[in-house]
Amino acid sequence: MKGFTNKNYEQLIESNNGRKFIKISKEWLAEEKKNRSIIDQKNDKIYKTLLSLPKERRIYINRVYHRNLKEDEIEIYDIEIIGKRANLLRADMVFKEKGKNVFYHIEQQTKNDKKMPVRMAGYQVGIMEIVGRNEEGKEALVLSSVLHTSEDNWTAATSIAEIQEDVDNGIPKIKGNMKTIGNYELNDIKDYSKEELLESESLVDKAMYLEKMKTGEEFIEGAKEVYKKIEEEEKEYMDKIIRIALSGILDVEEIETFIKELNVGGGKGMLAVKEVLEKDLKNRMAASFVNGEKRGEKRGEKRGKIQDAKNMLQENIDIDVIERVTGLKREEFI
Repeated sequence: MKGFTNKNYEQLIESNNGRKFIKISKEWLAEEKKNRSIIDQKNDKIYKTLLSLPKERRIYINRVYHRNLKEDEIEIYDIEIIGKRANLLRADMVFKEKGKNVFYHIEQQTKNDKKMPVRMAGYQVGIMEIVGRNEEGKEALVLSSVLHTSEDNWTAATSIAEIQEDVDNGIPKIKGNMKTIGNYELNDIKDYSKEELLESESLVDKAMYLEKMKTGEEFIEGAKEVYKKIEEEEKEYMDKIIRIALSGILDVEEIETFIKELNVGGGKGMLAVKEVLEKDLKNRMAASFVNGEKRGEKRGEKRGKIQDAKNMLQENIDIDVIERVTGLKREEFI
């Protein structure tokens, strides 16, 4: 399995053997996770880790939702599966304003989703269903936001009104606002410069700063700058972020060497990591079969991939893993 290449992947697809595909995919991923400490849904885990810190969620919520809350006024609402009906949803992060039936819901996105307002409406109504009314009989207020951490342009609508059918009798559309079901605030990485993110007191912003690094050399230099800016007690959290970000790119020992050098200000260990990191950020995942370089070249081949993806979904394989293995987008097989 160690030498599994894009060519092997194409041969496996052409064989149209779904069971064999699933078996080999599982074996390959298990071996890669063991050897390279691969972490699925990296971005999701990075921002969940950071927003678990009281300071970070205070900064995020006050900035994005236009609040002025203290750290002890914001609680983590321990909920992932949302809704009581057939179409259950899995939320990325939900926080609660202490003593109030007010919730702050965050979805971390690296890809556009044209149905995001509809998804948000589902999350908001689902949370309202679960938490119920307060003592005064009022439903919960659920305020949503998207944390977009890709340099791609975010083109999805931010309100239900933008994508709903209009009427023809001269009645204007209702002007959306943040309190309207389906609306959300967009916190987009493209709205910040590298300098703004680096100088911010927020570790979330520091992580977004590293997201802007395009090459291995930029990432190394950027990480060195980040470690110069953060407090000593924050370094253990940034260490976790570096481990997540570089999992599957560098070996575990290489990652630990890199982190050690970051904590002491950089040195010879950086040189040992630099060449590998520079090469791998550009080539390793691009050359791997999980990137699906030739996806969609032939309709028949794509149909086969879609069926393989559906088979894997039935086997309860993580959706992000299926995307990586097949090169398909989740909306193509769900």
